[in-house]
Amino acid sequence: MYDRLKWLVLIFLPAFSGLIAGLGSLYGIENIEVYVGTVNILTAFFGGLLQVSSRNYHDGDDGSGGSLVHSMTPVPKEDESTSQTVGEAILIKGGVMVDC
Repeated sequence: MYDRLKWLVLIFLPAFSGLIAGLGSLYGIENIEVYVGTVNILTAFFGGLLQVSSRNYHDGDDGSGGSLVHSMTPVPKEDESTSQTVGEAILIKGGVMVDC
């Protein structure tokens, strides 16, 4: 759903605004700037909402405002070892990496 909304806001709405502006001036539609302005205002509004949604998604769920990056060590084949491999999580906050 997020990817579809992102496509709508970043690709479709700006192109649609240009289409309205071009066709409106070509066919002499009065007050075309009202329609173009409306589409552009909606684009800016939805873009702002998507930015907040994206920031919340990329901040992770740890509640500290950092991003959780998972680094997984490759799991050996069954004939190489019988031990399980454990991944480590690294918290990136303020440009500093901290092991968790």
